[in-house]
Amino acid sequence: MVLKYFIACCLLMTASVLQSERHLRVMFYNAENYFDCRDDSLSRDEDFLPQASYAWSPKRFLHKTEQLARVLAIAGEGSFPHLVGLAEVENEDCLRFLLEASPLKNADYRYIYAESADPRGIDVCLLYNRFVFKPLAWESIRPLFHDKKKNTRDLLYVKGLLPNRENLHIFVCHLPSRYGGTRASEPFRRQVAGQLRKRVDSLFCVEPTARILIMGDFNDEPDNLSLVRDLAARNPREPYQPAALYNLMWPLMDRADYGSHKYQGRWSVIDQIIVSSALLYDHPVQQQSAPVRRLPEAWIMFEDILLIKDQKYLGYKPYRTYEAFHYLGGYSDHLPVCLDIPY
Repeated sequence: MVLKYFIACCLLMTASVLQSERHLRVMFYNAENYFDCRDDSLSRDEDFLPQASYAWSPKRFLHKTEQLARVLAIAGEGSFPHLVGLAEVENEDCLRFLLEASPLKNADYRYIYAESADPRGIDVCLLYNRFVFKPLAWESIRPLFHDKKKNTRDLLYVKGLLPNRENLHIFVCHLPSRYGGTRASEPFRRQVAGQLRKRVDSLFCVEPTARILIMGDFNDEPDNLSLVRDLAARNPREPYQPAALYNLMWPLMDRADYGSHKYQGRWSVIDQIIVSSALLYDHPVQQQSAPVRRLPEAWIMFEDILLIKDQKYLGYKPYRTYEAFHYLGGYSDHLPVCLDIPY
């Protein structure tokens, strides 16, 4: 009996390894205010202190850390995603704690973190499995605005090698929020999206078949101007076009009861994964042949554990950490988005 159990475990482990060799699992997650409990004089983190309005404590920070690790475990389906973009992380201390004092300590993760001028002190980062992805270069890109007083999160750019020796260019983003109104804040998102597009074009100029992966919280949906016009991210249902970007979240907008974020009873898809045509399609050897799509559909982690009943608007909504200043103890006000990339 013991021998049978051992053999079964070996087979499961072998199957898991083989699957991980075939696919690179990608996840993006807005973690909703992953703050430590210490005061940072360079950012407005005063609300997240033990005696402050959120009564943020070491116990709550530890609970939040354990929840983050649990989300990654669920996304990995028995393992952990190979690439994880995170938003709303206060600092590197939080990341070190996440990777050293949680179940992620056995996940072989390393991180790249973009320290920015965001007034709230929330930034983006990339977690990567060091045995699957090898970073070659990275840059923290500071967005510039017509309004010189405006600050936001930096864009994180990372170039690295996959196990098949192909380059992968990654951007992790968290565009300006809709605070102050959608229309009033839209120019800020459009300016950042336009600057991101310039970076993408510079890659295409050097390498038209560049494999580009963009993931983030855009605070806009795929059909908004910042994504359609400024970033020029196409619907994957549209015909193939070389050196183009395709927003894999377009098909997920068809359902009214589904999304990555819910506000005043309405679901939206503001957390997105966007890829270049060279990543979406296989290019045939013969030029006359049509490219064949190689990527499966992206998906939103619409898991029961991440949801709570929406008492006001009915249905469900993300199980968030805070509602106003009331502590709920949930995961985040966003749901993760995922993609498998064959290699």
